[in-house]
Amino acid sequence: MQQVPAGLQSAIQTLLRERQIFGLAVCGFDLKGVRFAGGFGYADLDRGERVTEDTIFRVGSISKLLTTAFVLKLAD
Repeated sequence: MQQVPAGLQSAIQTLLRERQIFGLAVCGFDLKGVRFAGGFGYADLDRGERVTEDTIFRVGSISKLLTTAFVLKLAD
């Protein structure tokens, strides 16, 4: 698996700063599988815990729609 492309890394760093987002993880994939993944920012600011591609996030309201779509696709 490759690192997140440099241009995308830069855009994510800008997004984190401008939108005051504490942390996020990204993944790029195609029909052949995961092509890149990475974490940015902090999973827990108080503990100084950084986000990695292995960080587990809670499924929020927007994530439910995506999760449902992926599960249905897998079931198909």
